[in-house]
Amino acid sequence: MRWWPFLAFFASWLPCSQSADIDDITVADPFETRSRIIMVGGNIYMYAGVGRNITFKTTGGGKIFVDDTDVSQLPDTVGWIGIQESD
Repeated sequence: MRWWPFLAFFASWLPCSQSADIDDITVADPFETRSRIIMVGGNIYMYAGVGRNITFKTTGGGKIFVDDTDVSQLPDTVGWIGIQESD
């Protein structure tokens, strides 16, 4: 059974914001423990709930990129730059 028609139908019933500014949207109260992902005007905003984390995990050699930077390599890169600056 193909699941995508059901997904498309379900997604059409989700509430959509017509606002182009995240400041116009109330995300949650300050004690909310549930995390949120909100898309507004082509931008994605992620809010962790109180006491919660946002974690990205990859498998099978997958990477996480911000623009052209592989953020999984940042600890190694920053450590190397720090060593060079202390010389």
